Amino acid sequence: MCAAALLGALAGVAAAQADTAGGSMDATVRRAITAAVRSRIGSDADVALSGLSFQTTAAVSDLVADPEPGARIGRRVRFTLQSADAGTAIQPYRQVGTASVTILVVAPHVEAARAIPRGTVLQAADLQLSQSAIDDLPLAALPIEQDLTGARAVRDLRSGEVLTSALVAIPPLVRTGDSVIVHVRFPGGEVMGRATASQNGTRGELIRLVNPSSGHALQGRVVGPDEVEVVR
Repeated sequence: MCAAALLGALAGVAAAQADTAGGSMDATVRRAITAAVRSRIGSDADVALSGLSFQTTAAVSDLVADPEPGARIGRRVRFTLQSADAGTAIQPYRQVGTASVTILVVAPHVEAARAIPRGTVLQAADLQLSQSAIDDLPLAALPIEQDLTGARAVRDLRSGEVLTSALVAIPPLVRTGDSVIVHVRFPGGEVMGRATASQNGTRGELIRLVNPSSGHALQGRVVGPDEVEVVR
């Protein structure tokens, strides 16, 4: 789908969402999926959902949506719906349903400013910022300009091509053995601490961590230099 058509679809779907938001469970599921997309793409992404279908085993007010592996923007994606309302102290989140929807996104991103040969180390002049529709890309964090400066193109890049970690080799923001700041978010709050990275990771990648006090293994998403958000 071309950018102009996708932008038109995004506007139309957003209007339709406003019309259908009366259903409380429908609205709750939409909020959870939108939050899941923004947590991966960026909080400033405009997100619209097309063709939502879902089923839940309970009416809950607090949902967390977890996309299937390999989820892509512009494609139909299956989400697992979980809730803290139905959880326990041992298992804080419990699955309460599933959803399927096509995700449409307009978000800031970095493009190649010109045709770039494979092996080129990118400089600021090779990059251009854009706020437009993105389509058929993984549902994952897009590298920012700071990440891309000094990265190396792993194949020839077209002018205007959206730059992702699959197209350029980006130096990791977290390296194995680093002591990193970890954020643990839960309904109604957040705590911070430290853990030791067991893997290298770039922005948006999931890596393994170890709690230095207990030795327990954790998994988190890299959100910045030596900074990780725990996901489980």
